[in-house]
Amino acid sequence: MLSTFSPSRSDVEHRMRRAIRFVHDQADQPLSVADIADSCGLSERGVQDLFRRRLAVTPMQYLREVRLDRVHLELGRSRSGGLLVSDVARRWQFTHLGRFAAHYRARFGEQPHETIARGPGAV
Repeated sequence: MLSTFSPSRSDVEHRMRRAIRFVHDQADQPLSVADIADSCGLSERGVQDLFRRRLAVTPMQYLREVRLDRVHLELGRSRSGGLLVSDVARRWQFTHLGRFAAHYRARFGEQPHETIARGPGAV
């Protein structure tokens, strides 16, 4: 009887894949937990539980990591000395630049400007 109401393993994995794909596809947009939940047909609490159980992070922590990865890639590919870290950060929805820099350093072990300095455009 309980199996009638509990989601199957494949359904949970399908919802997780949908949520992750949504985050990756929409990472440059302003997103909320509700948006992520809607994308995979779960409640906010359901998507929070799913991310915690499967990835050991909240949906918003996962989104931040995806965005940081995108910024890192963009800064690392930069061939222009005119690239502003603040422009790239804002493009990826980081509005508080001090917090952005702290998260970036914690994730990559360097400041954003150091990534640019050692990128393909570095001399």
